[in-house]
Amino acid sequence: METSVARNSINEKMKACNLKGLRIRPSIVSTLLGAIIGGLFFMGIYGVAVLDVTYDDWIRNATGDFAQSYYGWKFYRASAWHWPIGLMDGVADPSLTPIMYIDSVPLFDVIFKVLSSALPATFQFFGIWGLCCFVLNGAVGARIILQLTGSVCFSALSSVFFALTTFSIQRLYTHTALAANWVILLGILLIVTNSERRSPVKHVVLWGLLFFLAISVNMYYVPIIGILMLIESIYITAVKKTVWVGVLEFGASLVGAILAFYIYGGFYHIGSTSINGGGLGHLGANLNALFNPLETGLYLTGWSKFMKTKPVAELGQYEGYSYLGLGLMLLLIIAIAGVLAKGGQWIKEQWNALRVEIIYICCAGVLLLVASFGTDITLNDRTLLHIPYPDFFLKIYGIFRSTGRFMWGVWDLVVIATLVVVYRTFTSKVAALLTVTCLLLQISDLSPMLQNRTELYKNRQQTYSAWIKTEDLDSMLEGKKHVMIFSDGQLKFQAYYDIAEEIIDRGITINDFYYSRRDTEAIESYKKQKETEMDSGAFEKETLYVFDSYKKAMKYQASLHLYYFGGLLWGSVSPMSGVREVSSITPTDVSLSKDQVTVKDLNSVEYLGMQFDGDNAGSVIVKSMSSESEIQASHDNGERALGIVKLPKDGSIELEGEYSGKVEGYQMMVK
Repeated sequence: METSVARNSINEKMKACNLKGLRIRPSIVSTLLGAIIGGLFFMGIYGVAVLDVTYDDWIRNATGDFAQSYYGWKFYRASAWHWPIGLMDGVADPSLTPIMYIDSVPLFDVIFKVLSSALPATFQFFGIWGLCCFVLNGAVGARIILQLTGSVCFSALSSVFFALTTFSIQRLYTHTALAANWVILLGILLIVTNSERRSPVKHVVLWGLLFFLAISVNMYYVPIIGILMLIESIYITAVKKTVWVGVLEFGASLVGAILAFYIYGGFYHIGSTSINGGGLGHLGANLNALFNPLETGLYLTGWSKFMKTKPVAELGQYEGYSYLGLGLMLLLIIAIAGVLAKGGQWIKEQWNALRVEIIYICCAGVLLLVASFGTDITLNDRTLLHIPYPDFFLKIYGIFRSTGRFMWGVWDLVVIATLVVVYRTFTSKVAALLTVTCLLLQISDLSPMLQNRTELYKNRQQTYSAWIKTEDLDSMLEGKKHVMIFSDGQLKFQAYYDIAEEIIDRGITINDFYYSRRDTEAIESYKKQKETEMDSGAFEKETLYVFDSYKKAMKYQASLHLYYFGGLLWGSVSPMSGVREVSSITPTDVSLSKDQVTVKDLNSVEYLGMQFDGDNAGSVIVKSMSSESEIQASHDNGERALGIVKLPKDGSIELEGEYSGKVEGYQMMVK
């Protein structure tokens, strides 16, 4: 979206930027400088330890969604090849699972699976991915600014803002694939570099490839660049009068997205309710998003040295985190002041020359902004307006339930516009000086966030301590080919990951796992099928059965050897050596009085199985617990814990702190 006057002026500046004696295009110099700056910042913040592909303790210690991405890669690497190539077996057996639904990075997953035979047994690519994101955020950001200003120096300075994109840093090593702001920037770059010098066919093909790439990273980028592409297609059709190019651009983008979605297995369970995961309207952006550091204290939190956190209407509005940073906020004010200082005549001239382009850019920004809100427009902790979208639209919109992420496109447009306006309203030296000043302020403002990442990642972390002891799992998995989990809720993340760590290299499959877009219908249907078979007495010797409740495990105690450890009950047709066996489970009445559980009928039973359900159940601790006793959380939400306690003679078990939830007791015989 350039006018010929503006484009010619920029081209003259870019030619003047050629280095003496060197025939290097300014675009290459600018891009390389941006890449180097991005890489240096990554090294300075995260260090080099994370680039060691055999070092994975930092990922396993993180648990949560980051570890999910890692184990998604590990399952995919161990899986046989399928068509489409994004499908893998073993993780939700007997169904296949698309790699794009486990929040990994599909592009890297496929590349490194192809190279798998040449890779070490332990291999993580997430350090490399983080470096790539910093490099590309800086490189593409610099290239855009060069295109709009013609200054290599100014574009290099500007690249720091893009390398330190706040939401990219926030997401890196939590929702790792979402650190790739460069995907959105590539969409903007395609628009600002579209001119008569690029053939329409090449432009159309590039859009198709970009949409393929977006799916290859994370499908949330598709609607963001989709809005940018749609606005440009309308611009090309309405203003440039090249209808066929606009139509083909839209068509190529659609084909690129659909093709990638198919190749990565996205259509495999498209009919499942898990595709629309719910939460639309609760995971949107707030009107204060660009100016709110949003220090939530949650695993996804923002930081600011100077700005105070503003309230939000929904806790889930952390999804809309897109804080500009104090340096960029100051630069935005300077840009506005620069425009006003130029006077009415200059503003009128710029408007006359760029009126159409400004209108289309504003339309893109407004669409992204509205899309980011979800179903409610909110300011701070107040809801200003509910948007009554029709039901059919909500079903489609709900696929991208974390609508706050659309605000990232707004952030990019605001930052680019701010930098360009500063450059055009001040002399180049003054613009550079102002930018450097604001950069220093930006880095200072974000220093708590940067320091936090340095403390977490720069030095090697301690060796991961498993939630479920490896030696216990080792004996239970001997001779097994499948793990069958029967759970009333989502298990503790570490339980899934510790099981995965032990079964993947053994070629053992699992029926359920924690991932973002799980095929809930298929998984639950298979569980019911197996329960029906078990109720009729059909058990498999090569299957390890896992239960998160005494009631369910007790139902099968006549057919299975049962064992307790790690907050779960484990069942096997054949006995296992080296693990304490629960030979009998019988319900017994217990009473709960704040911080004490009392068994009403002792019957000379030595051990009591306890199941706590309710708020903070996962935090229950028994006082003076013997080495033979253990209570651990079973569910990730902390609302269930299972344990075995050696009974005192008086039948009373003291708890550390008060507990007001539900408790069930089971008399047990333990071998």
